[in-house]
Amino acid sequence: MKHLLLTSSLIFFFNIAFAQVGVNTSDPNTTLDVRAINHNGAVTNTDGILVPRVNSLGVNGFADGQLVYLIANDVVNGFTKGFHYWNTSTNSWTSLTSSSSSGNANVLKATANLDFVNLSGSTNSSELTAIVTGAAVGDACHCSPNTSLDLDLIWSCYVSSANTVTIRILNIGNNHNPPATDFNIVVTEF
Repeated sequence: MKHLLLTSSLIFFFNIAFAQVGVNTSDPNTTLDVRAINHNGAVTNTDGILVPRVNSLGVNGFADGQLVYLIANDVVNGFTKGFHYWNTSTNSWTSLTSSSSSGNANVLKATANLDFVNLSGSTNSSELTAIVTGAAVGDACHCSPNTSLDLDLIWSCYVSSANTVTIRILNIGNNHNPPATDFNIVVTEF
């Protein structure tokens, strides 16, 4: 009797181990076959797969292809919001939404409160940096203050290193002590 019970249990568990799983189908075509409620029809608001959502990618992944969705930019670790998968070849998270493979422009935006030095005497220019996650040297950059600055102040910006934009302000007139102000920064990746 024990032998029969053991054999039956092994056959049962063996079949489960190699079974296919179907969601919304009793006849799955692959190892995991997830079908919409209206299979091959119009999408509904509950169709789809919800992958794990995270707020940081500061920890290494476990296996090639591990997929997560970063719910907001991870400024500390230099990742932008979107889908990322673990790549053991590079030992890093890789973005699925990166523009580098699609050929389309990707726009990155940030706001930084900048307090430039007093631009008087021999000091006619000043530079400060801001974090723009995903920015790379060579990307196009535009910046503008949220408030009006004096007419004889000129500003420009450029991506000076990975995730870093340098904003330069130049005094072409009288002495100025520009107030601390928010700058809008837009970087376009190609």
